[in-house]
Amino acid sequence: MYRKHLQNHSSLTLLLFFCFSFMITSCVPPVYDGTTYNLDDFINDSLIIAQGKYAIQEFEDKDEEYPLNCEFDPREDTIIDGDVLTISLYCPQRRERVYKLEMINYLTGFVICNGQLTLPEAEPILVEGLTLNELKYKIEEIYCENLKFGKIFISYRKRQNRLVTIIGTRIPAVQINEKMRLSEVLAKAGMSPLANLYKSYIVREGNKLPIDFYKLIHLGDDTQNIYVKNGDQIFIAKNSAVTVMVTGEVADPRIISLPYGHIPLIEALAMSGGILFTGDKCYIHVIRGELKSPKVYILKWKELLHEPNQSLLLMSGDVVYITETPLVQWNRFISQLQPSTNCLNSGYGTYRLYQNN
Repeated sequence: MYRKHLQNHSSLTLLLFFCFSFMITSCVPPVYDGTTYNLDDFINDSLIIAQGKYAIQEFEDKDEEYPLNCEFDPREDTIIDGDVLTISLYCPQRRERVYKLEMINYLTGFVICNGQLTLPEAEPILVEGLTLNELKYKIEEIYCENLKFGKIFISYRKRQNRLVTIIGTRIPAVQINEKMRLSEVLAKAGMSPLANLYKSYIVREGNKLPIDFYKLIHLGDDTQNIYVKNGDQIFIAKNSAVTVMVTGEVADPRIISLPYGHIPLIEALAMSGGILFTGDKCYIHVIRGELKSPKVYILKWKELLHEPNQSLLLMSGDVVYITETPLVQWNRFISQLQPSTNCLNSGYGTYRLYQNN
């Protein structure tokens, strides 16, 4: 008797498990409040996206701060650590000092070490970042004080390499001068034509500079073509660094790379093989932002055909989803429901079998 009761209890538990599993898989709560946006909203947002990298970052809620002292103009050549200078003094009254300087020039020259210059009979002078002219006046103030005819003459004996390091290109570093622009450095570095310009950036003294590589290279925007400095670091991103997804009723669902940070919606659909005959062209969903609180646009194919590509732009992280037509949805629902119904019937049959035994 006890054994039969245990068998009945086990079979009932199994039946309840099947029922509970069916309920769980068929009752999925919505992930957002149901607010949707139309074609006009999508066009307005696309016009902002078309403005470039930093407009797109507003949609991504990336509020980056950039240094106010970015130098977009050429600078005079400045002294850096490792440079070797020749320093001469004209001063008839102080021949012994003239001789000391000439001896150092002959033996080694004046080496800039830790940003400082050391002269005979004087305290070390901080010189890194100064031009030769600025250093000349500084030495005359210190070294030729009270000397009526004292004059200083400075030139480079040997120059330390000025380098920009580059990550993500064939050449890891490029030697520069103070008059070299960013476009010239990128050309020398051998940047791949498939590089992701949207995610690429330049760092100066630990700060990202507000440079849009796409505008520089493809639009010829000279305001982005800054003069590079010694120590700048350029990071070139891979092609796959930014993507959108096209899924649902398309011939070839795929993830598409965005080397420029955006792509026209129609172009993305074409790259995915187009909308299948099972797809509902009146319900093209573009899902933007986090899945917890996305911005969802519902668009119609016929409306898209009358708009220019630059008014219909996808951006980083967007998901395009094409729904099925109502008839296809019904047929698929029936085909998916049938195995579950069969499973319930089988479970109930098993339960009845145990009960009869």
